[in-house]
Amino acid sequence: MQGRRLGRPEGALAGGQGPRRLGGLTVATLHLVNKAAAWADCEPLLSPEDTVLLIEDGVYAALQAPPDGCQLQALEPDVRARGLLGGLPPSVGLASFEDFVGLVVGNDRVVSWTC
Repeated sequence: MQGRRLGRPEGALAGGQGPRRLGGLTVATLHLVNKAAAWADCEPLLSPEDTVLLIEDGVYAALQAPPDGCQLQALEPDVRARGLLGGLPPSVGLASFEDFVGLVVGNDRVVSWTC
């Protein structure tokens, strides 16, 4: 199943943070959240060019109101396994395992959040 890709509102800054720059270049980060409780630590540090992928029990965080300006994806097999497939907000994209690999390869760095 192909994931729903989400855009981020132009100029939106999540958590009051500006874009991170490294040598004049914007650095995109993939944040992996595998527990819903870890979302509180991750969310304030997001920048507009970042992507969050909710995996394992982290998919329950998608039931909360997603923050403005955040590209939020949930791993579709984990969503399906927890019976949440029809209950996610439309702003949450679904990602396949192939999408997961593409996100890892397509971002400058990957940060895993757990608690």
